[in-house]
Amino acid sequence: QIMDKWGRLASIVPSMIVMSAALLTLSVTHDVSTNVFWFIATAFLFAVGNGIGSGILLTLASDLAEKKNPAPFLGAWRFITDSGAALAPMGIAAITAALSLAIASAITGVAGIVGVIMMMIYVPRFLPRKK
Repeated sequence: QIMDKWGRLASIVPSMIVMSAALLTLSVTHDVSTNVFWFIATAFLFAVGNGIGSGILLTLASDLAEKKNPAPFLGAWRFITDSGAALAPMGIAAITAALSLAIASAITGVAGIVGVIMMMIYVPRFLPRKK
């Protein structure tokens, strides 16, 4: 509903900000006495952020795909996004092994904020309409 009423960026930007905030919060609250509360709170934040941005990648892909022959573009898009989803846990594991889980969480949160900036720059505000 958010995407349909206010556009793609109105969905993806808040989604990424909320999830990045959850990751950054998680990275600094692991040693506090109320860490269980913060873990649950960040889990709820992740759920809200995920719900706000649900389906945005496939929606962007369908917006950008050629209308007459979308399969090659959509196939490449899915390959790239699925590769990222498969490789990300290995990257997090490598950072965790080398440094700590808190630092891995913080790095991922910062990457999310960088992603927000990139989305605001590169995702078009409006799609050109065919006449």
